[in-house]
Amino acid sequence: MLNIDVYDYKYYDELIKQIKHRLSYFRYIDFSNIKLNRVDYKIDFKFNEDLLKLYIKLLSKLDAKVYSENKQIESICRYENSNDTIIYNKEECYINKGNIPKAEEFKNVLRFETHIKRPELHYLKNSENWGLIKTLDNYSNEVYAQYFFNKNMQKLVYRGNYYNIYHSTKILN
Repeated sequence: MLNIDVYDYKYYDELIKQIKHRLSYFRYIDFSNIKLNRVDYKIDFKFNEDLLKLYIKLLSKLDAKVYSENKQIESICRYENSNDTIIYNKEECYINKGNIPKAEEFKNVLRFETHIKRPELHYLKNSENWGLIKTLDNYSNEVYAQYFFNKNMQKLVYRGNYYNIYHSTKILN
């Protein structure tokens, strides 16, 4: 909508202007009554090639794998009723779609996504501890993004004792 590659929270006002402008086509004036059905948080991490291979090898040990047609691991997904967690290699995603020039931009990049669905949003709205109304301004800040990423990623990659790269590669091999 904003024609930018990386959304930052500093673009929030511009995003709201764009949404209001598009809703004006439908003669929808009261923006405050719009409620969210789903919130997506995404973050890209660029690694050096060796570290990327190590991460992919670690993630391939998980149970939540999705395979492509050629039996390669395409992504790591954990789907639940209230939220989803997805990790995939951005470069491979563009190569599979046949978009090779775009794939060069995302060389050695892993994308981490978490989707907060309607049941979780409803719980957060009705919970005594949260009381968050399902509006865009409540969920478009960095604090909630970090909270939901940590909460949902820990369901895939657990907390615990992790080793340095040398010992990790010895264990994985």
